[in-house]
Amino acid sequence: MNNSQCVLIAPAQAPAITLPLPSYFGLPGKFTGYRAHQDTAIIRGHLSPARFVAQSAPVGFGKSLNAILQTILRGERAVVLTATKGLQDQYYREFHAMGMVDQRGRDNYPYVEDPTGRQTCESGPCMGGIFCKYKQRGCPYDAAVAQFNASPLAVTNYAWWLAVAGNPNIKSPAMLVLDEAHDAPAQLENALAFDLTDADIRRYLNQPPEDQHPEDTFVNAPWSTWARAEATRLNELVETMTRTGTARNALTAFRAIKRLAQGLGKLATASPSTLWVWERLDYDRAWRFAPLHPAQFAEGALFRGVPRVLLTSGTITPKTLTQLGLEPRNTDYQDYPSPFDPRRAPITLLPTGIRNTRDISEEELGSLITTIDNIIGARLDRKGIIHSVSYARQEWVLRNSKYSPIMYANRRKQRGGAAGVVDGAAAVVQRFKLAPPPAVLVSPSVTTGWDFPGPECEYQIIPKLPFPDMSSRIMRARTKVDPEAATHACAVELQQMCGRGMRGERDRCETLILDASGRWFFARPNAHHFNLSFWQFFQWGREAVLPPPPPKL
Repeated sequence: MNNSQCVLIAPAQAPAITLPLPSYFGLPGKFTGYRAHQDTAIIRGHLSPARFVAQSAPVGFGKSLNAILQTILRGERAVVLTATKGLQDQYYREFHAMGMVDQRGRDNYPYVEDPTGRQTCESGPCMGGIFCKYKQRGCPYDAAVAQFNASPLAVTNYAWWLAVAGNPNIKSPAMLVLDEAHDAPAQLENALAFDLTDADIRRYLNQPPEDQHPEDTFVNAPWSTWARAEATRLNELVETMTRTGTARNALTAFRAIKRLAQGLGKLATASPSTLWVWERLDYDRAWRFAPLHPAQFAEGALFRGVPRVLLTSGTITPKTLTQLGLEPRNTDYQDYPSPFDPRRAPITLLPTGIRNTRDISEEELGSLITTIDNIIGARLDRKGIIHSVSYARQEWVLRNSKYSPIMYANRRKQRGGAAGVVDGAAAVVQRFKLAPPPAVLVSPSVTTGWDFPGPECEYQIIPKLPFPDMSSRIMRARTKVDPEAATHACAVELQQMCGRGMRGERDRCETLILDASGRWFFARPNAHHFNLSFWQFFQWGREAVLPPPPPKL
């Protein structure tokens, strides 16, 4: 390992090496050349002596070609991780012709003996500790894993990769690519977090110690000791049920016991050096446990000793690397500019004077909806998105905007009844994409993984900065030890929002931020939470002036 520090890469620093065209390396014909700074990133990434190479590659950079060529140049087995199924599908479509295989969880493979095709390997007998005659002989999931282990190039998702950590049947690669790496800390936390319902305790567990005191943030020693003892007891029960065959007649209970044993095994690691935070969920009918510092588990669960790790995302920052436990001594951070013309996708903070907080007044809400409607009214020849940040704000916009008849929304399901069941995001987004202008998508959830190129979205409105929900005890605990945690999370989410409509150099999509909190949020002390490419597009709006719409595509 070298002692390389985080560095900012500018185009003038390109190494004096000419990279052959992609076709030379056997890449698909659609890759005819390199985009701006792309060959620089490929060469610098490949030549870096650091174990971890982190590249901030903004929208339009061509992250997939960058990543795959670096794996080819390394010449060893490589695995690509994605956070979304859409990107996983994209990798497989683009590179399966050159041997890439696609690995997913058990629920994506049909159980052989189910003629309806509805039952998957996730519910097969082997998951209940029962011998399956198809194991290693016709099981589609086992066949996929065998192909994954044998292939020099594979793509999968964080959820599966983290779920099989420690499984000796999964072969580790020589190179690991973390695409959408800005989301890697959250993916790691989700894999580590453990939910325990009161019903679980009643059915399968001995009574835990007296409740944690509400003022205690961290799991205490009695709970950790209880979790260790219960995990040991449940694992012995799993072994007995498997050996005696009693699992066959109690599959639901068997699977629940296995899940609890695994979760309690995690919780048993709670100690003064490995702090776990707890909170009550679902009207106090469940517990949630999560590690205060997921980075402590990153090497074992995510990196697993892989010699070369490439982390790439349009919004990865040095703070992201810290959240994964990485240090400058073994990390080479590179921040690349956008290849797009900033004039085609300005990000403007409008001086509305409205701090869109929880205690916002009715007068300010009225002013805010007037501003939103004025923006929409000047752009009825095109389609746009309102990133509402929350479902509550989404409902408020739908109730109060005079343009609600042209709005599409993936509304939150209501608790406890079919009356509240509505279409999910995918169905609503599809209808919005097919709709002629004027049309407005109002959603809190179309950020990472959603693309709206060309005329599908030519403007975006962000009424409120997307700060994380501070009602979570876990988030409050992290913010207490790291005052920058919430600010960084907001910056990453905001940058993801801003990139939804500008997907190619011929697109045009303006973004208008209406939250007056931006006056301090975008100030110099917070600049390090944003990537170089963000500042290429950001601008301060003029007092009491709504920018006119740019030319229609």
